[in-house]
Amino acid sequence: MADENLSTSSEILSGEGISFVGNPEVILDRYIEEAKYGKPLEFVVTTCPDYSYRKDSSNSGTAKYTFEDIGEDAGLVALGIMNTMLPVVEHLETEGAYNRLTFAYADNEAYDPQIRIAMGIGQEDFLARINSSGQKLFLRLHQEYMQRCMGTYSVPSVAMMSEVMREDTYNRSTEILHGIKNGTVDGIKLARLGLYSAWFGNYPGLNNGNPIAFDSFAKERARKDIFDHVHLGESLRDITKGVDGIPSTSRNIVIVTMSDVSLARFFNFSGRYPHVPVIRVEKNY
Repeated sequence: MADENLSTSSEILSGEGISFVGNPEVILDRYIEEAKYGKPLEFVVTTCPDYSYRKDSSNSGTAKYTFEDIGEDAGLVALGIMNTMLPVVEHLETEGAYNRLTFAYADNEAYDPQIRIAMGIGQEDFLARINSSGQKLFLRLHQEYMQRCMGTYSVPSVAMMSEVMREDTYNRSTEILHGIKNGTVDGIKLARLGLYSAWFGNYPGLNNGNPIAFDSFAKERARKDIFDHVHLGESLRDITKGVDGIPSTSRNIVIVTMSDVSLARFFNFSGRYPHVPVIRVEKNY
């Protein structure tokens, strides 16, 4: 039987490295209360493929992506968020609150020709490596849950982003993207310029030191990143509402991400009901 005095979201989700995007506490408190009575609190974790990285010894061992290769292990983001979220799940388990922690790997990046060219990998090989990463993370999650004696109220799972993003929200997401001002896109471009340089620095036509060409390319990548956040938010918003908006089929979904705040806000950029709570995990690798 669940504890009648279940902790609030601010108490459960106050772990080190966790913050809220916006002010979703009221929604999260309701979700946690409903989880006590059997309606799962569903965390959907945005998860990058296992891109290569290096540790910077001069900066407390902080890892930076090099994008030289794609591995088949769980990956930096998956393990970083897992380490942060496990205590949260353990707290929910202790208080008898049903929950599901789902890591959604960005297999959509395997369908992006620019990323495939930059990484020098074919689509099938890319997808195979992402699937391998998912399998390894799934085993790791089960080991962690068993060691922590979790499983009565808590379920771990791994999915692919293509399973989460709905095709019927694509056009709506495109319309929302068209309404975003150029200055906003430029802001995301500037914030992610270092990442784009590492990722696409050797992309054909961009590796000749032409700053104008790279600036234009980076802006389109920023627009694509914004779209992906809008699309996921719109997809999960519809899933939250349930089938044809029937309350009994609604689901209590929360996005967990390492995206910068400037990008994470696009999950709810449309302002449409219902608001999907977003938890941001600070980089801890």
